[in-house]
Amino acid sequence: DASVGDAQKEGRFQHFYQVIQQECDQERPSDCTIVSVDKEQREYATVVGNRLQDHGLVVEMIHLASESGLPEALQEVRDDGSPLIVLIDHHMPLEDALVLEAKEYRRFFAKREQQEHTGISLRAGDLVADFLARECLTSYCVPSGVQHLLFLLNEGRHLYKNELNLLIDYLKTRKGQLEGLEMPNPLSRSAHSSFQGKNTPVMGKPPPLLPTPRKRSFPGPPPPGSCQVPFD
Repeated sequence: DASVGDAQKEGRFQHFYQVIQQECDQERPSDCTIVSVDKEQREYATVVGNRLQDHGLVVEMIHLASESGLPEALQEVRDDGSPLIVLIDHHMPLEDALVLEAKEYRRFFAKREQQEHTGISLRAGDLVADFLARECLTSYCVPSGVQHLLFLLNEGRHLYKNELNLLIDYLKTRKGQLEGLEMPNPLSRSAHSSFQGKNTPVMGKPPPLLPTPRKRSFPGPPPPGSCQVPFD
């Protein structure tokens, strides 16, 4: 039935979309980095950071001992990719600072969301096409123990040496069974690039210095005109 097939295809697309969306959320730098240059500004900087987090931003804070380290700190923030930098200045009232920050973030957020949605949709579509192309191939059952290890691997959990050896042995066995029986998959290159996305470092970067609120999650392609941004 065509409707059933379309529903299954849409379900696969939504699944891959969510997986890639979560990957993007994990790799995304802080929305805003707050920089203070002396001890007297730290309390005020924390107040600003908490107010921004109340609006859903992921905030990181950098406290410098003196202004001499400011150029290097600002360059590090730019290199990390954080879109907004707040340099604490007592001469600007808090509410004025928040209004200015809201305006800049709203402009950036709308642009970023559209770019991410387009990129994620393309990658999810590639993965769906790869999945459907394999339906005509022979399927097989994976032992439950191997399934569990693959689940742990996918979740980034620790695997012991003997468990890794078990996975390697299983994959070697599967490879041996297929030797000379199939042609190279023409979709493999695009599929692998879709799975990999950006190069993910082995070690993650340090967490934000303020408690991190729950990031926004887009379970699927948002309908046109439904984009919501902080600071309504």
